[in-house]
Amino acid sequence: MDGAAEEIIDNPPAYLTPTYLTLNLSRVLYFIKKGKISSKREGGEWGVKNLPQKFQQLVNQCLNEYNGETDNSNVDSQNFLAFVEYMIQEIKQNISFS
Repeated sequence: MDGAAEEIIDNPPAYLTPTYLTLNLSRVLYFIKKGKISSKREGGEWGVKNLPQKFQQLVNQCLNEYNGETDNSNVDSQNFLAFVEYMIQEIKQNISFS
């Protein structure tokens, strides 16, 4: 594995939190599906309304943390990993290069 990649995996930057990843993956999929550039908040709000129900609580929890309504939300790690896998699959399936 490349040295830089190993370093990121072994010592991930502090900003790579579940909230950061959840909201950014939501905004990426929002952009791919609707063509709208959005903030993390807007992407999360779209995700709460449009992603499968099993992920809506996670996205809402991350939005609450992002909005300062809760401190240091602890997310369900299994649901978070399932969310990441789902989102990567959705992004890959919906991306098109015109």
